[in-house]
Amino acid sequence: MKHFFVGRTKSVHPPSLHPPTNLCTTRKLRRIPRAIFKSIALIFHRRKSLELHIQFLRYFFVGGTSSVLDLLVFAVLVSQYDVHYLLAAFFSYMAGLLWNYILCVAWVFESKHKRILEFVMIFLIAMGGLMWTELLMWIFVEFVDVMPIIAKIIVLWIVLFWNFGMRKVYVFH
Repeated sequence: MKHFFVGRTKSVHPPSLHPPTNLCTTRKLRRIPRAIFKSIALIFHRRKSLELHIQFLRYFFVGGTSSVLDLLVFAVLVSQYDVHYLLAAFFSYMAGLLWNYILCVAWVFESKHKRILEFVMIFLIAMGGLMWTELLMWIFVEFVDVMPIIAKIIVLWIVLFWNFGMRKVYVFH
């Protein structure tokens, strides 16, 4: 193999095949992960945001984790313990509600009321969400003939928008 000399260093590649020494492209590539990291950090930052889209993304994350908890509790109660689907929906909804309340107060919404009043309002909204959950579960399972776990997944999406809208308008406005 023929050696080419570039300055004082010995190279086995011809000068035209040398990797570029321009660091500008490397710096630009390094900025992309930083921009992604900053975007993610903005969403997951501990400080509560007043911007609606950030609140919704955070609420979507909180709702997603509480929905996973809700589905897991529901699936375990129905499949492992043979609990009736409406009773299992009640207990799983309450588990998800508790998780959702703790994270929403700590991370998503800015509190505008005294804690006890806030809790009562969230409890009343949750009872509305529970009513929707039970009613829709009953309709989907008994009349539409959908499997309970599939009905639970559909109902979770419907009740997500109910809960966010009611909390945003009445509790954390």
